[in-house]
Amino acid sequence: LRPVETGWIRQKTIACDGLASAIDAIEESLDWTYSVAWIDCLASGGKLGRSLLMLGEHATRAELAAAGKREEVPASRRARLSVPLDPPGWLLNRISIGAFNALYYRRGAAAPEVGLVDYERYFYPLDAIGAWNRLYGRRGFAQFQCVLPLATASAGLEALLRETAGAGKGSFLAVLKRFGRQEGPFSFPMEGYTLTLDMQVTERALALLDLLDAITVEHGGRFYLAKDSRMSRETLRAADSRVEAFLQLREKHGLRGRFVSAQSERLGL
Repeated sequence: LRPVETGWIRQKTIACDGLASAIDAIEESLDWTYSVAWIDCLASGGKLGRSLLMLGEHATRAELAAAGKREEVPASRRARLSVPLDPPGWLLNRISIGAFNALYYRRGAAAPEVGLVDYERYFYPLDAIGAWNRLYGRRGFAQFQCVLPLATASAGLEALLRETAGAGKGSFLAVLKRFGRQEGPFSFPMEGYTLTLDMQVTERALALLDLLDAITVEHGGRFYLAKDSRMSRETLRAADSRVEAFLQLREKHGLRGRFVSAQSERLGL
C-alpha cells in the first residue's frame, strides 16, 4: 500500500495528435506515478493513434487548500447516468463510435491542462455510467489486451491500430499504458506497451481479433489471460514460451485436474 494525504489526483492532460507523439509524451513522463492514454482507435491517416495522455499524482492537503476543496476524501460517486436497455447491435458502428471519439478528443484537448480529479474518476472512468456494458448489446463485448516489448512496440501498435481503424470496429475505451520491468515468473506484463480494446461481439470483430493476435505474436508480444475469452491454444503457445513451465508447476504441486476452468480447457492449461 502507498500512504497518501488525500483521495484526490493531480491530473495533467496532454493531447497527442498521433501515436508517435503519444509514445514520446509517455517516455518523457516516466517520473509521474501514474500515466494512462485514451486512444481514438478509429482515427486513421495522419491522426492514427491520436490520444489523450492523463498523468496523475496523489494530491497533497496543500494542493487541495489552494484549489478550495474541503473534502480530503471525496464521497464515492454514484453513477448519474445508466443504460436502461440493450440497444440494437447496429447502433454501434464506425459513424457513432467515430463521432463519440472525435468529440471526446476535442473535449479533452480543450480542457485545462492541470486540475484535481477524485480518485474514482481517474482510476475508474467507466463507473460514471451505470450498466455501461449494455451499450454493446445483448451479445456483449470481447476484450483484447496485449503487451509489446519496447523494441517493437511502436511498429506493433501502429499495425494493431491501423487494422482496427480500417475495420471500423473500434471501442469507446481504448487504453495505452507503459509497463516497467517485471520479475514474476508467470505475470502478464513485460517492459513495453500494453494496448486494451473492447469490441462488440460480431463475426467480423472476432475475425479482426484473430488478426490482432497474429500481429501481436509477430512483434514478440503476449496476451493478458484475465481478459481473454476466445484465443486459441496455438496462439497462446506462439506468444508465450512459459506455458510448459506453468504446466510443469501444476504437475509438481498436484494441481492438474483439481483447478480447471472453461478457459484452461480451451487453452490446454
